[in-house]
Amino acid sequence: MDISFDISDGTNTVQASADLTVNPVNDLPVPQDQQFSVEEDGTLIFTDADLLTGATDIEGDNLTVEGVTYDGGDGILTDNGNGTYTFAPNENFNGDVNFGFDVSDGTDTV
Repeated sequence: MDISFDISDGTNTVQASADLTVNPVNDLPVPQDQQFSVEEDGTLIFTDADLLTGATDIEGDNLTVEGVTYDGGDGILTDNGNGTYTFAPNENFNGDVNFGFDVSDGTDTV
């Protein structure tokens, strides 16, 4: 951006200009909450792509899932190592459980 301005000492006026550069910064990716359901005594399999549904990055960076966690005691979450995850609820369990996951744009993780 070029900025032009006048400088005056009260008698003489000189025109001058300055260049202003606004440098970009990396904006954080914006993940979206996800909801899944499974029948009692069933098994849920979900993917990184499922978790990234609706996630955005203003710069258009490639988004990845960085870690899926479950701290509850109502079942077992397994990272299958291939971008898929399996949740097996405890026998006869029904109700809500909450998983955590982080999304990265290669620079920042939220």
